[in-house]
Amino acid sequence: MSSPPADDWDLLASVRRDPTALDALFRRHRDTVFRFAYARLQNEDDANDLTQEVFLRLGRYRRPVFRRARFSTWLYRVTANLAADEWRRRQRETPVAGGEEAEAPANPAAAKDLDQVLALLPELPERQRETLVLRILEGWSVAETAAAMGVSNGSVKTHLHRALESVRRQLED
Repeated sequence: MSSPPADDWDLLASVRRDPTALDALFRRHRDTVFRFAYARLQNEDDANDLTQEVFLRLGRYRRPVFRRARFSTWLYRVTANLAADEWRRRQRETPVAGGEEAEAPANPAAAKDLDQVLALLPELPERQRETLVLRILEGWSVAETAAAMGVSNGSVKTHLHRALESVRRQLED
């Protein structure tokens, strides 16, 4: 009879002394981390790199583990912070030629699938983008999303409403 799977927090606490712990965390959470990274960065290679960086950081994690939130909420925060750093780095390194703004999608009205909606995410303010990813794409509850983002439930609802309205308008144009 096999033992029950270890709790994610317990795995994190044992990563430094047990190399299989990081592998277990990676297998459990890589897809979620990748999806969120891809939604934020809109580039598969960058999302893969960010996913690897998240788990490399977990492998070097030295602080005591405080279980104030669900592990997935905490892991989202780690991923969101690294994605925001990468996004800012990109903005500094990619000057816009002649002060022109980036082009909008060629035909937003033709957006009929998730990939086309995801392509609109960079147009949203950061909080709206995060809320949309967590609530709609990851299926988190309002309370889970609020805890991960460090905002109130009402703020989550407001950000989600504004994000959906913005996407709807862009798709109608």
